[in-house]
Amino acid sequence: MTDRSPQRAPRTAVLTVVPLLGSLLLGACAATEGSETSFSAAQRLCREGQYERAAAASVALLDGLSEQSELRPQIEALQAEISVASGLEAARELSLVNRDVEALQIVRELTEAHPTTPVIGEWDARIRAKLSVRWFEIAREAVATEDFDLARIAYAKSVEYQPEASTIAAELLSSLDRIEEYRADVAEQLYYRGVRHFTDLEIAEAVNRFGAVRKYAPGNEAAERRETEAKRVMAQARVDAANALVAEDLFAAAAKEYARAAELDP
Repeated sequence: MTDRSPQRAPRTAVLTVVPLLGSLLLGACAATEGSETSFSAAQRLCREGQYERAAAASVALLDGLSEQSELRPQIEALQAEISVASGLEAARELSLVNRDVEALQIVRELTEAHPTTPVIGEWDARIRAKLSVRWFEIAREAVATEDFDLARIAYAKSVEYQPEASTIAAELLSSLDRIEEYRADVAEQLYYRGVRHFTDLEIAEAVNRFGAVRKYAPGNEAAERRETEAKRVMAQARVDAANALVAEDLFAAAAKEYARAAELDP
């Protein structure tokens, strides 16, 4: 008669499976504990300012984790923290040596990568304020030396870097525009006075007027040409006077006239 009762697994087989499951569970726990320990080490490296080592540690951690690991979001957050901290440290060091334009570029790149991190916005405002003040001081010095072209550029830069707090610079820029309009008017009047003096053969007065135009309108080519022309007329008059002195054997006096002519028309 055939025995139809259920077959029991050999006891030795059961005893073999239990230790195997236990070792697998222990291995998983050990791996988790190791990851957590490495994560703490990466955090410590970040706090100590060892950003390159912290970043390398975080990358190594992610490579060893599954997509479903609970540690993955924490490590990714740590990587963002490392990126921000290292970037701001670099910006701070550049700002300390007045390389603020480069520092601001780093901060703006961090803003694009981490737009919701408040400390980045604080550094952006701080560096922009510093640049704005620096350009404002450059503008003031330029006005004092009557370099109005530089002053206009500097005031505009001051406003560009801190538009929310540059009311004074904006007002001064507007005032500078009015000053420039006034200077242009004065230069035009001096030029036409010079032309009238030249026409009336008042050559010395013409030279003075054309020369004064340069003070109010540097680089005025028309005034420069007229001044050169008037000086040549004056130089020719000196040469004529020198020739007359030579004819009278007054060589010393003639030499002085030739020298004056050379100064007027090299």
